[in-house]
Amino acid sequence: MTSIKVLIVDDDRDIADTLAYIVKRSGYKVQVAYDGETAVEYAKKHDFDFAFIDIMLPGIDGAESLSRIRKHRPDIKTYMMTGYSAFKFKQKATESGAIEILGKPVMPEDILGKLCQANVGTVLIADDDPIFAELVSSTLRTAGWNVRTAENGLQAVDIISRGGINALILDYSMPILNGVEVCNELERRGVELPIIIATSDDNSRVQFENKDVHGFLNKPVDPRAVLDFVQQQNLPK
Repeated sequence: MTSIKVLIVDDDRDIADTLAYIVKRSGYKVQVAYDGETAVEYAKKHDFDFAFIDIMLPGIDGAESLSRIRKHRPDIKTYMMTGYSAFKFKQKATESGAIEILGKPVMPEDILGKLCQANVGTVLIADDDPIFAELVSSTLRTAGWNVRTAENGLQAVDIISRGGINALILDYSMPILNGVEVCNELERRGVELPIIIATSDDNSRVQFENKDVHGFLNKPVDPRAVLDFVQQQNLPK
């Protein structure tokens, strides 16, 4: 049996128990919770590697449950589950630390597929252009990487500070904190990771001369160039 521990949270007991049964038969250690409060209590006592959490839960919802869980388990890899429009919940789930939203009905093979990526590196795409972020994310996920996104510099710093990010693709021109300010803040917090700057302004490069960045890509960026960069970083795979 693998040492990977999985938390499944869903108020539909039939769904939760069925998913847990199949995941457990595949060799994983599984704990089931039927509401958010119980899930948080389990997370205080057990070091889970993965969580699959329904967004619509009685009491505190899935996003709030995850926010509380991450206070105790900041490195937990979490996927939210919902039968509603994923777009409606995307920002809240992302801000809570979810990697991805899975549409219901979630099949056991969906969960097993995510668990098979347990040692895959996670790349953060920090860019306020949703089209660029989606193109790059799709390219990286197709190649087998986990991907998270941030829409502004402050959100990027917050996600990285929580742990679990192996590389950063950073837009120079970002709301709230720009690329230089993000690098400054990460340096202040003692965070080190491979960073590549995406910019349409060649003159901006001089501002990163004393920063620990690994390279630059000129916008519009070919997503394959981002993939090449990630594959050169010797990240978990």
